[in-house]
Amino acid sequence: MGGQPYTPYDEYTSSLVEYWDVTGFAALDYNQYNQLRYQSFNQLDIRVDKEWFLSRISINLYVDIQNLLNSTSISSTFLVQELDAEGNPIIINPSDPVDMQRYSLKELDSVAGTILPTIGVIIEF
Repeated sequence: MGGQPYTPYDEYTSSLVEYWDVTGFAALDYNQYNQLRYQSFNQLDIRVDKEWFLSRISINLYVDIQNLLNSTSISSTFLVQELDAEGNPIIINPSDPVDMQRYSLKELDSVAGTILPTIGVIIEF
């Protein structure tokens, strides 16, 4: 599967104390709207079914394994404030004028991908 497009964060605007305190989240850089792509991703899913047909019911047993290859992908990133040991946001230059103060931000990756086995029974009347 090809990598999905995404819009990067505007780190300059996002780090402004005035902006972050009002919105509580990072600003996107709309000058680069959907210009970047995440890496491509592959996944192998298998399923084995065994079904029995009886006079009034049918029974289906199955084993399903999603992402058998255990492929991982980065599906999105998050821009968050860095916090000090007491849990307060870190301001880079507190001596700057109030409208130019900035928070220290860091980017976190959201990594997805794990093997997901499932077994099940389906009974139909």
